[in-house]
Amino acid sequence: MTRHHMTPDGPVPFSAEEEAERDKAEKIVADEQVELAKTQYQRDRRAEYAKLNQFEMQFDDQRDSTATWVDAINTIKKKFPKP
Repeated sequence: MTRHHMTPDGPVPFSAEEEAERDKAEKIVADEQVELAKTQYQRDRRAEYAKLNQFEMQFDDQRDSTATWVDAINTIKKKFPKP
């Protein structure tokens, strides 16, 4: 599909060079989106980890012989698995 510039006089088709430049730019954006999608789970996990009071959880687990911190981490990892 031919791309156009919008001008006051109406649409003007892109030149071959402009088409090639736009195609290149769109490919760069698409590639960046693919790369971001590959690591989205990391950002999702980080946000969930930040909600935990991990040091206190670890201390309480040590004191009480429980595994609430490990369970919480595993729940987050299960919720946001690696691709």
